[in-house]
Amino acid sequence: MLAGALHAKPADRDWEHLKAIKRDLKMDIAAHPEHDLMISAEYLSTSFEGNEANAVAARLTRMGYAPKSCIFVRNTIDLMNSAYAQRCKMLHEKDFNDFYTMFQDLKRGNLMRRLRLLEAANLNPSVLLFAKKYSKDSLAQRLFGAFEISDRFDASFDYTVPRSNESFGELGVAVSYIVKAAIADAGLTLTQPGRQFLVPFVREATGPYDTKKFSAFSPEQSAALLAKMRPQIEKFADKYLPNDFDALIQCDTAALERSPWSLGELEGQLKEQAEDIASSAFKKICASERYPRLFPSDPFSSL
Repeated sequence: MLAGALHAKPADRDWEHLKAIKRDLKMDIAAHPEHDLMISAEYLSTSFEGNEANAVAARLTRMGYAPKSCIFVRNTIDLMNSAYAQRCKMLHEKDFNDFYTMFQDLKRGNLMRRLRLLEAANLNPSVLLFAKKYSKDSLAQRLFGAFEISDRFDASFDYTVPRSNESFGELGVAVSYIVKAAIADAGLTLTQPGRQFLVPFVREATGPYDTKKFSAFSPEQSAALLAKMRPQIEKFADKYLPNDFDALIQCDTAALERSPWSLGELEGQLKEQAEDIASSAFKKICASERYPRLFPSDPFSSL
């Protein structure tokens, strides 16, 4: 039974630990070929494309498995909010206008397209709704049910893991704008190692204060996007989730006030707090031994 493709990625980027996880998994599979295998991975629903899906299905078949997949889907606007918050958290350069334009073609939010990829690869997908009304334990129980192994669900076992990929709230997003602006003003391009270095400093600095829920869209934009996507959502719900259409169009974030889209929109108390926190983060960044190697031109010390 396949729930995903192995894509373990520790929060601290300990790649030796990652290699050990993969090595141990291979040994366990080799030692117990008669066992079913369930692997959970967010990667299956975000970056999994046709060739990758076909390759994974073919490899599992060669190993003697009969692959089956299960994908959890969530409300479209909440998904977009999460995706944008993730881009802010990883300090990607594009501002919200670029992101919003990207979503206008509906590719990222096209649930039917994602399921067709899995079906074409013979990964036999089941579809479950991810919503706040379900506890983490009930999500795990429904997953076991989708794979027709409910008898193996152990209610006494804790299937949850500590959250290691928490997105920024509004304040974290504001500080990310200031950090990115400092990089751009220094004429630098932020590399992936640079992002991985900076993100923990931003998270540590904002963590105790970053309590306001993030919303990238105004209520009017949420309504417009949902109206545009409604035909495909209806088609998807009719085929895969006939009893959950309302949950796919009703979202927790749609009625929230829109967060600033850029550094230029920061103002008032949010701007002052973000600037103070960024200044504190810059001092810790500059004191790190890795800082001179990653940023030899020293873009932060004068800020």
